[in-house]
This record gives sequence, C-alpha cells and structure tokens, in this order.
Amino acid sequence: MKWLVAILLLLSLFFLIVGVGASNSIAIIVGLIMIILSLISMVFLNRDTVKIRNNELPKEHDCFEMLFDLNPVIKKGMQGVILMSFNDGTYLVEFVKEDATNYDYEGQDTFLIKDSDFKITWVDPRDNLDT
Repeated sequence: MKWLVAILLLLSLFFLIVGVGASNSIAIIVGLIMIILSLISMVFLNRDTVKIRNNELPKEHDCFEMLFDLNPVIKKGMQGVILMSFNDGTYLVEFVKEDATNYDYEGQDTFLIKDSDFKITWVDPRDNLDT
C-alpha cells in the first residue's frame, strides 16, 4: 500500500513540474491536490504503526496481534504479550493458551519477533499515557 503513495507522490511531482514549465494552472492544481491526498494517505497508513505512546515503542506487558504466520503453530491473528523489548526493534514474546500454558513450537515457548510482525491491541494501564 505504501508503494501506491510513492507512485501518487511521483505523479504529483510530474504534474507540478509540467504545470510550472508550461504555465498550466490546472496541472499545478492537480499536482497540489495529489500531494495533499498523498500526505493524508500516509497519515492513515501510519495509524497502526507500533509507535503508540507519544512516539514511544511498545513496552513489556503490552498485548499485540500477529500480522503474519510466525511458524506452523503461531499464526496470523493470534494474540500475545511482550516480555522484553530490544533496541534493534525485536521483541521477546509469548502466546498463552486458555489453560494458562504457553504455546510452543519445537521446544520453544518464547519467540523473537520484529516490530513489523505485529500491531498493538492493548497497553498496560499502569503506563502513563497522558501527553
């Protein structure tokens, strides 16, 4: 989806350059409208990024939903909890069954995932979320 915004921006720049070069006010207006639409699209595309607290990254105890299959057991849509975050954008996470045991795969019951693999669904209420 982000590549569509990039194409829209390139087209808008094309209309602006053509419009200015040919003194065509319609092309300039079309270019400006396309830039505005691109910026609005970028805002909506970035609404679900992992930065949720005043530009802070997810923290321990935040809950999330997987956006992709991690392995044959941990599938897209499953919810988990962050146990630990690392500076490189990876997170140690776990997924808990209804019987309070962890899902495991090949003897592993905690997993490392990237920030692009999930979206936050709940934050720890003990965190101060005020601006």
